[in-house]
Amino acid sequence: MFAPESAAKGAEHSRAVVFALDGAFCRAFGLFHARAGGKASGPPLSGAPPRNAPDGQPSSASAENAAVPSTPLPKTILVKAGEQVPLSATERRELEKQRQTLIRRLERQEAEILKEMEKLETEKARLEGELARPEVYSSGEKAKAVKLKLDETTAALESKTGEWETKAEELLRNR
Repeated sequence: MFAPESAAKGAEHSRAVVFALDGAFCRAFGLFHARAGGKASGPPLSGAPPRNAPDGQPSSASAENAAVPSTPLPKTILVKAGEQVPLSATERRELEKQRQTLIRRLERQEAEILKEMEKLETEKARLEGELARPEVYSSGEKAKAVKLKLDETTAALESKTGEWETKAEELLRNR
């Protein structure tokens, strides 16, 4: 049991903590404190339940500002900083459904990119084969045109490879 002076310090400390928190918590704490039979000193918190006068009746000024609801307080009032509020089964199912939809979309996009990369690789191999033919590399203009096309295809292939790597990483993160 606390000594009277430590109880007074504890009450002051809890009031200081309540003032530091947001209004919703202050109201919930005030309701909890009032139901627990706590006596608070000092001015009432905004939205706090009315304080009882010495005769057990709520004071008229604070009774007008707030009323104690008839529903019981939730079992858990606080959630530690950084923790998430537990999700209901419906919310978990909805989140899983959204995650699966995202994964399917990413898989489709990855498949399209891989198909385009395959086409580019085939085109690159064809252009390299064409550039190796004597009638093409002996003619400067034909070789120049094929080489330009080969460079464009190689650049497009490198771009698609980077795009594919990004999609593959995103897909791995979401799985």
